[in-house]
Amino acid sequence: MIVTNRLRFVTFFWPALKNISLMCCLTAVLTLGACATLPHGPLIRGRLADEVRTAFRDQQRNCPAGIDAEVSLNIPALNLPDIDGYLLTYAPGYLRFDGLTPLGLTANILITNGRRYDYIVVQSQLAYGGTITGQKYIPPVLAAETACWLLGRPRFADRQLTVEGAGDGNYWLGSVLDGRVRTKILFSPVRGQVQRYLAAAPGYKTLDVYYEYHSRGIGRHNPCRLPDEVRMRLGGHQVFNLKIKNPAVVKKLRKDRFKIKIPNNYKRINLH
Repeated sequence: MIVTNRLRFVTFFWPALKNISLMCCLTAVLTLGACATLPHGPLIRGRLADEVRTAFRDQQRNCPAGIDAEVSLNIPALNLPDIDGYLLTYAPGYLRFDGLTPLGLTANILITNGRRYDYIVVQSQLAYGGTITGQKYIPPVLAAETACWLLGRPRFADRQLTVEGAGDGNYWLGSVLDGRVRTKILFSPVRGQVQRYLAAAPGYKTLDVYYEYHSRGIGRHNPCRLPDEVRMRLGGHQVFNLKIKNPAVVKKLRKDRFKIKIPNNYKRINLH
């Protein structure tokens, strides 16, 4: 895709991006810190634990690999109006966000394939790029699976999946990724919803994501319950609020939609 310099527009994203890396979704004011304690409850074993695990896996299977949706993004640290745009994802790591100006023109584009990322600022004719393993704000294994946990479908290692009671018919499902990243989700088997996702690792701030559901979901049979709103916190700081509207199922991965042809007159900046 060729990015053109259409309209001079003061970008919303860069003040946040330069402080945290785009895979942490464009926030500011955060610094590295120690791993925090994750919530826990009474350990559940036996048949009930198996039923909860099965319900979780079924919820994952009902959801499409990708979605194409309208979104509205709010970054509290910037103290700016909501940013409208389009979100395209394909699990586990393909993600594209096109931010729009108030006139509906492209202001900036953020893209990742789970291995590297690119961030384009149209008004400034700047192209930032780097690798997922090079960023230092969330563990690379999480950054590489943004298209999963962002939409309430975090991936887990089944062999290590623990089940703990959380009250009100909800359960904490726990796992360890990549040998060092401890993760938990708050899951409701009755509603088929992931309501909260937490991840912590030594040397990183705790990732804490809340999901809110209002719509029926997508799909005619056994619809996938995608969140209508996602609120992400990192180390206790609010990072962003993302509202998702009119999601459409993406059945097949088209890698060309997650690539950008950067014009020769754009300045390229390698971040990592």
